[in-house]
Amino acid sequence: LAAWQWLALGRHCRVRGLDFLGRPSTYLRSEGGVVGLLAYNLCESITKEEYDRWLFDVHYHDLMANPHLKMISLRTVCADRKAKLSSGAEVKNEIEFFRLAELHFRDHESYDSYVEWFRQHAIPPPRTPTGRSAFKFYLLTESESITRPGDLR
Repeated sequence: LAAWQWLALGRHCRVRGLDFLGRPSTYLRSEGGVVGLLAYNLCESITKEEYDRWLFDVHYHDLMANPHLKMISLRTVCADRKAKLSSGAEVKNEIEFFRLAELHFRDHESYDSYVEWFRQHAIPPPRTPTGRSAFKFYLLTESESITRPGDLR
């Protein structure tokens, strides 16, 4: 069993155990708050270059105007590379998309405040994703990170 040693850093803990080779292993487990996972494709009427120009020059300025959003991380799918599990097996993906945006919030209350803030400060239609983004799913998640002890940020 892993031994847990809570750190004075807040929502982090050090976990000690053994790896599959029988060697001592230590990692840090950190709570990361609430993350909205928004997967999308591009609408057929827009090129990737046009989309990214709108995304970085317009849309992200609008989203970051909301004080309850901590950060946005992007994960663009590598369409020319097939991911494999640690066993070497491939997973048959049931859903495909161009990019996944992670919208980071401190907690569920911050997310609720984010939604309410946009109810009171609606983005004008010409600046919204309508006609640009074809959304596949949007899920709220509670995030955790597993890092090497020297990599805690």
